[in-house]
Amino acid sequence: MAVRKAASIPYIAPKFTLAAKRAAIIPFSATILAGTLETIVSTTIPFKFRITLIEMVFSHGTGNLVEHGWFIDRNVSVSDTGFPSGTNLFARDSATTLFTGDGIIRRIPMNYEVNEEGMHIKLYTNNPLAVDYVVNASIAIQEL
Repeated sequence: MAVRKAASIPYIAPKFTLAAKRAAIIPFSATILAGTLETIVSTTIPFKFRITLIEMVFSHGTGNLVEHGWFIDRNVSVSDTGFPSGTNLFARDSATTLFTGDGIIRRIPMNYEVNEEGMHIKLYTNNPLAVDYVVNASIAIQEL
């Protein structure tokens, strides 16, 4: 019995390409007057994203009194008397959601997904010191 040999056609795999994803480091800086609090709001982030890193520089001489808190919100509104609207990024993990420091750079690696478009990141800062305080912080994001 004769065996027929099938025609040999080489397999060609489809070309694999990754879609370009946006990534950004968003800086937050401002001078917070002595004895006041302020919230800095990012521009609208038009895509779903992942927060990968937060960095805060605490100047020497703050005595661990200056507080930073990070929020995510669709609304750009802020409060002159307390926390801004939105979700605190650390509320799901800790009862203590504000960061302090003195002469230190705090780097917090994260994997926090924001599955909504059109969101804002807010940095709340409370400066109880008798001198003005310069905020120096940033947050790294990657498009989902």
